[in-house]
Amino acid sequence: MKYVAVEGMVLTYTAKMGETPMGAAVVTAQPGAASQTVKADGKGVYVDGTTLTATAWTVGAYAGGGTVVASFESSAEFVKVDGRNVLLEGDSAEFEVSATNPSGDTQTFTITATVQSAGQISVSAE
Repeated sequence: MKYVAVEGMVLTYTAKMGETPMGAAVVTAQPGAASQTVKADGKGVYVDGTTLTATAWTVGAYAGGGTVVASFESSAEFVKVDGRNVLLEGDSAEFEVSATNPSGDTQTFTITATVQSAGQISVSAE
């Protein structure tokens, strides 16, 4: 059982270049709207397909910006809200970005946003 993600969830970001892990990334991003029909601890619940819009990112010495939208994929099997599976701790979304270092070298990175903390500890699901 894992906690159901709600408004205020905490995300962590990791990056890789091709198949090479690059470690933590710093990302400015905003998740899309949570359900307002179902709430946990008074906060809207996120569901499968919730979007994440990133506007700036840093991977090591590389930095970039723009607008990139990714969608979270739920691992829940049994619990649905508004007809879609709920988002759980550990679920993630991936997006591809370009970033440039101070010497002008540009690289493409795949950044994974993972729900580290659901934002509540009252409701869990699997």
